[in-house]
Amino acid sequence: SHIALEQGPVSISRFDGERSASISAGIVAEDTQSVGRALAAKIADLDIPSSVEVKTGGIFQQIAEGFDDVFTAMAVGIILVYLVMVATLGSLRNPLVVVLTLPLAVVGALVALALTGRTLSLSAMMGILLLIGVVVTNAIVLIVFVEQLRERGYGVFDALVEASRVRMRPILMTAFTTTFALLPLATFGGKENVIIGAELATVVIGGLISSTFLTLVVVPVVYTLLHENIPAVGGRMVSALSRAPADRPTLAGGSADGGD
Repeated sequence: SHIALEQGPVSISRFDGERSASISAGIVAEDTQSVGRALAAKIADLDIPSSVEVKTGGIFQQIAEGFDDVFTAMAVGIILVYLVMVATLGSLRNPLVVVLTLPLAVVGALVALALTGRTLSLSAMMGILLLIGVVVTNAIVLIVFVEQLRERGYGVFDALVEASRVRMRPILMTAFTTTFALLPLATFGGKENVIIGAELATVVIGGLISSTFLTLVVVPVVYTLLHENIPAVGGRMVSALSRAPADRPTLAGGSADGGD
């Protein structure tokens, strides 16, 4: 027999039943998103055999799971907001008008991130989640006042014009005060210790600005479509059904008996 000393692994680790090797590192002086993109680019440039699979974990896995949790929370939040408004306003159409204002905030949030050079990180997604509760307030204030005016005898168009004129000032004041309060955080949030707050503030500011101005345009348009066109179609259907029995021929049974 021959005995020789050779080098070998001290321990063999496995992941999902396959042999694995772990490489760990710390993130210094850069935000996690930029490091993740740089790491993914480096891995893509490597000549890795097809039998080898590279997976990232640690903080990157936590961020991915955090995104899933935020998306779930956003979906649940939108559903809860709609159900609460249905119970409060007693209507299915008016809450739908309010919910349709949420994409207006997302547009402004993405534009604000692009202009500031910031990424759609987990903190930015938290800002979008925060906007769900803030943005719908402006639309609710407008819709509730429109309904009050219609109860007083206003038409749809006149009620929308009057409500937009009266409620414009409080809506703008709410948006501007919130924007100015978050502006320092969004402006001076370039350091690592406050970058999370800076991205959140940027998203909220952009979403508030876009949703505030677009709400005064989009909400009246959607409200008019739902309250004039759809009821008109339904009214014509009801009228047609109500006239149908009158148009049918009827038989007078008494004349034949009288002849006998």
